[in-house]
Amino acid sequence: MTLGVMAAQPLARGPGDRHLWVVAGSNAGQARVPGWVFNISAYDRGWIDVNGEHWTVRFEPAFGADRDAMYDLMIAVWKAYASYARHSPRYIPVFPIHLLDRVSADTLPQTPQLPPSLDLTTISGAWEA
Repeated sequence: MTLGVMAAQPLARGPGDRHLWVVAGSNAGQARVPGWVFNISAYDRGWIDVNGEHWTVRFEPAFGADRDAMYDLMIAVWKAYASYARHSPRYIPVFPIHLLDRVSADTLPQTPQLPPSLDLTTISGAWEA
């Protein structure tokens, strides 16, 4: 993935917590770190679509007990994350997403769409600086 290229990724949030959004660089437990992890590590601003509401956001890597608690949140939402952690030969990075401003969709760059079978919110990260 090239830095600054928009991408769509699924993300999860905890039940009842509208403002805590978390994304994990699991790559389904594969050895390779997904490219978007490098993208948001290099540039921590992007946007998310939350059920049709668009927000500018800041991504922040989580570490230690905070990271583990957020990964447990991911497992609670999508059980496959437990398998990813067991089978991955690497540390799976986790990023909480801080909502900044609600914005109009027409002010955002165009991004790829997720398949309609995925009923998940999308994340798009790393605007070109």
